[in-house]
Amino acid sequence: MKDKLNEEKIRMSKLAGLLSENEESGIQVWFDMDGVLADFDKSIDNDEELRGYKQDLDYLIDSEFPDYQGLSNDEIKLKFKRDLEEDPNNEDIKRLKKTFKKYNNRVFKIAGQPGFFANLELMPMAVEMLKKANEITGKKPNILTAPMGNENNPRNPSVLEKKDWVSKYFNNLVNQVEVTTDKGRVARGPHDILIDDRQKYIDKFTNAGGSGILFKDPSSAMVDLRYLNEKFKAY
Repeated sequence: MKDKLNEEKIRMSKLAGLLSENEESGIQVWFDMDGVLADFDKSIDNDEELRGYKQDLDYLIDSEFPDYQGLSNDEIKLKFKRDLEEDPNNEDIKRLKKTFKKYNNRVFKIAGQPGFFANLELMPMAVEMLKKANEITGKKPNILTAPMGNENNPRNPSVLEKKDWVSKYFNNLVNQVEVTTDKGRVARGPHDILIDDRQKYIDKFTNAGGSGILFKDPSSAMVDLRYLNEKFKAY
């Protein structure tokens, strides 16, 4: 009798392991928050001082630096680096960089204020997109968002505010929330899919072994997700 009980325990243990392995191998979608689910730009655009800096920056780019037109903030930073490596004494690029820095520093100052992330508005179709991701993959999505400033600082308001914001608007629509600048650390393999509007985070995630969808709008993001889901199911 004891031998049979031991055999049954071993069998159940193996079964639990197989079930756990199967669960871990399933597709898991990770959504960025700012610019994908939360309307970050709308909140900072209300600041009059920032609008002035943005107008100065846009005018300078449009009138003197057409090769910077249409670039994201991350792309602008990379272009500054390349241009100044090529010509360290380029005073025109330095002037543009100074104007950009004034704008960017103001963004960080606004977003670093207590209450900023707690009061962000939803992006259009954010709730519907989470539901659609669940429908496509059969699993609730996760949230993977970077904090403003040091994530290890217990007094950093953005960490708790982001988690509270997700709970306020999405509640049982998501499984977990990770607040970290190291977005690659949660990628276990290609079946982990990050939907993010910043290429630098997509790159970190894919370099760690995950898959990425650069967010442009909800419709195209879900088309890309459905494609990846069908692709992984085929193997």
